Amino acid sequence: MTLGEIIAEVNETKPNTYDDGLFIKWLSQQDGRVFNDVIMTHEHALVEDEDGNLVEPEFHGYTDNSLNDELLICEPYTDTYRYYLDAMIDYSNGETDRYQNSMLMYNNAYQEYKNYYNRTVKPLQKPLVLF
Repeated sequence: MTLGEIIAEVNETKPNTYDDGLFIKWLSQQDGRVFNDVIMTHEHALVEDEDGNLVEPEFHGYTDNSLNDELLICEPYTDTYRYYLDAMIDYSNGETDRYQNSMLMYNNAYQEYKNYYNRTVKPLQKPLVLF
């Protein structure tokens, strides 16, 4: 799922007055957490830099030009993003009860994704240190 697709879905399913730029900021923060807390704590493929050297992957966030970028969480767990944006809209509107419900949905979906990732990708191993 792309950044633009999830923004369009949320705008269609949850009427709001917020600018897409704010959604991009929120999703950038969310994927920053996914990158640091989930992906980088597991084995991951090195990527090539401009010089052809293999380096650690990096996540620099999204911008207004990133609408066609793929989000980090894969199908079928992309509902995590919708629930996150729903929660942020509710929070910003001061709708506490709706926010709590949306966060419950988000937390469940995000935990399902993390469980899937932990089942399918080997965690990073710490080197054995002998004294």
